[in-house]
Amino acid sequence: MSLPLKKRLQAIDYITELIGRGEPHISAKVSETFGLSRTTTSNYLRKLLNDGTIEKSPDGKGYRLKEKDFWIHQSLKGPFPSEDTLIQQFLPHIEGFPDQARRNFMHIFLEMMNNALEHSGASRVTSHLRVTPIEFRCTIIDDGIGIFERIRQFFRKELNEEISLDDARIQLVSGGFTSDRARHGGEGIYNSSLIADSFAIFSSNKVFARDYEKVDPVSWDLQIPHRGTMVYFSVHRDTQKTLKEAEHANPDDGFYRVTLPLRLMTLTGTALIARSQARRFAFNFAEKKEVVLDFEGITELGQPFAHEIFKVYRKNHPEVRLITRNTTPEMDRLIQRLMNEG
Repeated sequence: MSLPLKKRLQAIDYITELIGRGEPHISAKVSETFGLSRTTTSNYLRKLLNDGTIEKSPDGKGYRLKEKDFWIHQSLKGPFPSEDTLIQQFLPHIEGFPDQARRNFMHIFLEMMNNALEHSGASRVTSHLRVTPIEFRCTIIDDGIGIFERIRQFFRKELNEEISLDDARIQLVSGGFTSDRARHGGEGIYNSSLIADSFAIFSSNKVFARDYEKVDPVSWDLQIPHRGTMVYFSVHRDTQKTLKEAEHANPDDGFYRVTLPLRLMTLTGTALIARSQARRFAFNFAEKKEVVLDFEGITELGQPFAHEIFKVYRKNHPEVRLITRNTTPEMDRLIQRLMNEG
């Protein structure tokens, strides 16, 4: 008995998703989910082959999504291209995807391209778009100074402070950092990382990602450049993520709230100790009204670090509400004592 049209389309989408995930037991999974026979599943696979959605794997033993690749090579020796010029080169290749997926892709692509054009000091930017039936995957590579090195130079020049590349990377966590506040709010990378389904920045042998522990360039088939910056992101065709949600915005307050995982401060351990650590981290609080400090994965909170955040910073910035999450009872006692001291 044939499935109703809606269920049939759902089954075909599910088969496509399984192939995209590299699932080896397609028939069993489809049968478990939809109750289809192997013969019906084979008919759906044949349809996907005939319409060019999938193709046979090189070894002939399975299937893979049919991918299409497109490139933009942009020299920066002349005038910068306009946003319209940039997006028009990729726009025809993302037609047919839902509006939200296309909006998210265009927003992230333009934000990351503008960063490369205006801030990298590069002579060349290369963009690669890979389109599959279920998602867009994009890399943007420049040969400039490198984003983390640029942030480090900004701290050295403007704030007279030497920071490490790891500390420089942390400045991207909240969307509060910009080296040119007159022209940029600093939220482009932060918002892009939230509305993408995968997002990472590679530079100076460092990586920035919302879940940096899960980033495996090998699994993404990425060739990390020796210099400059590479941005990788993907957008799923059925994404429900919106820029409004990412911005934590309302008409009065704008971009007001951010959640900061403190584990990003402790790449070589699980302790937060130094006052200087805290001052660098507090740079992420810029122009926020509410900051959620997530202590997940932190086993030790030193008094100097806590004093700098919960007494010194709080006293100097009473307009910023500090909220803690995933603290231990010992951390809570220390934080509460410092906040009670005023």
